[in-house]
Amino acid sequence: MSLFDLLSYTDEEIELVTSALNRWLQANHVDPNSERGRVELNNAIMLVSSGVTSPDDIVTALGEVSEPDEGAPGARLAT
Repeated sequence: MSLFDLLSYTDEEIELVTSALNRWLQANHVDPNSERGRVELNNAIMLVSSGVTSPDDIVTALGEVSEPDEGAPGARLAT
């Protein structure tokens, strides 16, 4: 999945993906341009496509779908 998958989404679904993902990225200090950020984008798209409609549910699920890879280059923003 990628940003191209969002082309078939409604404006509300796109807003749901982006707002929930941004909340998760900020809360977890993950760079959206990192590999981890791209993985979580795909996970957020998958969650919305599977029918999840609550931003809170998406944020919670993103933490459960994949565990952070602390050693991955660029995985976390500098704090």
